[in-house]
Amino acid sequence: MFYYIKGELSEIEKDFIVVESNGIGYKIFVPPFYISKLPFIGEQIKVYIYYFLREDNLTLYGFLTKEELNLFEELISVSGLGPKISLNLISNLGVEGLIKAVINSESEVIEKIPGVGKKTAGRIIVELKDKFKKRGLSYSIFLEDQKIKDVEEALMALGYNQKEITKALDKIKSKAKDCSLEELIKLALSSIKEE
Repeated sequence: MFYYIKGELSEIEKDFIVVESNGIGYKIFVPPFYISKLPFIGEQIKVYIYYFLREDNLTLYGFLTKEELNLFEELISVSGLGPKISLNLISNLGVEGLIKAVINSESEVIEKIPGVGKKTAGRIIVELKDKFKKRGLSYSIFLEDQKIKDVEEALMALGYNQKEITKALDKIKSKAKDCSLEELIKLALSSIKEE
């Protein structure tokens, strides 16, 4: 049905946004951690969409990247797992945390999420672990790219200019796989100070 919606961001609420496209305002539920990543109201945005239809309900769930949409679709394919709990998992654990928890069979991490019990956590691991391992390379590349984007945002928030940020990112990209986000930010700051 829909793959993405591109239009003007017209409203931002706690758990959803409204994107206006061709005179229609689409209410799209998004993970709450997106709020800090969104453009300003009135600016253009592209949101990848999952269209959920039940006999009494039509709901749109939105994601900023194809990879996050794919992860969401993998989650709702797990028997007994609906879109709200799937969105809750992504919101609370993040893409990286969720993938790691599934691959490492850390059911106690997944169980901490509201609406997810021991049986559901076990089912998520059983049904998705092999899929995630098979796609491990593409997910790890996505996670490394996400870390680099997060470092860039942190440096921008600290007031560094784009030239300084680009040089720092070039120096740390090769370490994204092995370092945590905090370590990467420290390395980037060190490389800027060395200049």
